[in-house]
Amino acid sequence: MFHHPKKPSSMNSNERTSSMCVQNDSGLVLTTDPKPRLRWTVELHERFVDAVTQLGGPDKATPKTIMRVMGVKGLTLYHLKSHLQKFRLGKQPHKEFNDHSVKDGMPSN
Repeated sequence: MFHHPKKPSSMNSNERTSSMCVQNDSGLVLTTDPKPRLRWTVELHERFVDAVTQLGGPDKATPKTIMRVMGVKGLTLYHLKSHLQKFRLGKQPHKEFNDHSVKDGMPSN
C-alpha cells in the first residue's frame, strides 16, 4: 500500500498561512511551501514595470521579452505570465465605474 502525505485541506489555517520565505542568490524571495511561490517585492515589481514600459506597455510586452529585459536569474516564464496577467487586469479601467461616472458627470436635460 502507498502512504499518502497530508493534504493541505487537512491542515489547520495557521499551518497553511505561516509559510516561511527565503531569498535566493539572485535576490528572488520564494516561499518554503511544497510548491514554492515567488514573493513579488517592491523592487522586483518596479523592475517588472520598467521592463513592461520599455517594451511598449502591458499589451505589447510578452513574458519572454520581459524576462530578457529584466535579466533576473531564477525568474521563470511561469512567474512572469501570472504577474503580467494580473498586471494587465489591474491596469484596465473598470467599465461599470466609468459608465456611472460619465452619466453622473453629465448635466440633466
